[in-house]
Amino acid sequence: MPIVAFFKEGTSIEVQNIWKKRLKLFIPSIKLVPLLSNEAKKAEIALVWKAPLRRLNELQNLKGLISLGQGVDHILYDNSIPNNVHVIRIVDPYMAKSMSHWVILSVLNYIRDTQGYHDQEKSMIYKSRDEINFLSVKIGVYGIGAIGGVVLKTLIL
Repeated sequence: MPIVAFFKEGTSIEVQNIWKKRLKLFIPSIKLVPLLSNEAKKAEIALVWKAPLRRLNELQNLKGLISLGQGVDHILYDNSIPNNVHVIRIVDPYMAKSMSHWVILSVLNYIRDTQGYHDQEKSMIYKSRDEINFLSVKIGVYGIGAIGGVVLKTLIL
């Protein structure tokens, strides 16, 4: 029976049980245990988000670490992760699209000077403000991977 250690910052046991139920559809014999439990020391895989990474050194059987977030830089830069542990990231198209929405929102807030209007409103000033010509705005996308590629395509449209 594969044992998977689970940790997602701020998550209740109910969320862990949802993950367990979903994973059992693919691997019926899987056993999902809390990362901080004694039983986790037997785990070969850790499914984590914002976990106390030093705890992973105590998992002597650990072969793989799956980040529940899209990025893994925070894991790769941590020297406490053994070199023989494979680090895997989840690529979620929904997350990439959601991130692109935040980028669009930020760009529109900048172009339409939303903060300027909020500041005026606090002083009860109600007059139009100069807008930035959106055709003159240059936007750089740092990396065009799973998220950056979607952000770039969304901005182009």
